[in-house]
Amino acid sequence: QETDLILWDEAVMSSKYNFEAVDRCLKDMMGAVDPTLKTKLFGGKVVVFGGDFRQIIPVVVKGSRADVIAECVSSSDIWSQVQVPQLTENMSVRYAGQEAAALAQKLLAIGDGSNGFKSAVPIEREWLLASDDLPSLIDKVYPSFATETNPISFDGRAILASKNDQVDAINDKAAAIFPGESQVYESC
Repeated sequence: QETDLILWDEAVMSSKYNFEAVDRCLKDMMGAVDPTLKTKLFGGKVVVFGGDFRQIIPVVVKGSRADVIAECVSSSDIWSQVQVPQLTENMSVRYAGQEAAALAQKLLAIGDGSNGFKSAVPIEREWLLASDDLPSLIDKVYPSFATETNPISFDGRAILASKNDQVDAINDKAAAIFPGESQVYESC
């Protein structure tokens, strides 16, 4: 009840039902303190949604395109009360150099649909691997992985996967390449 601001990162990935449930919960909690807050969006709390609608939207298992759109927060009744500011500068690449800025522009054009391609986007040759095995991928993303001692060299690099078993396989292979013994730390 004492919170003034709620930040909801990657909100566009969440189902509209999540937002509606949080809205009802906050209305109930805050309405107990001040009955006028029972009718205010999110019980009068400021909620900032972070995310990009050009990226990942909610997943609807075996759902049609219409089902996915219906699941989005923008299809919720609360959406009419949301204010959407348009950000104009990509701060994550502001100081990352020209190469990162150029890549960000290409990705933005794809997301906006202004890249000139309607259904398929050609992948640039420099992004392709000659081999499809995991060690080649690791070597492409982390060229000096086995010998690198400066952790900063890993900054800005990542291998992404859509399934946990793929992540586990990548991590296992990378850990086998990296010198030294691995250590697992578990929280108590």
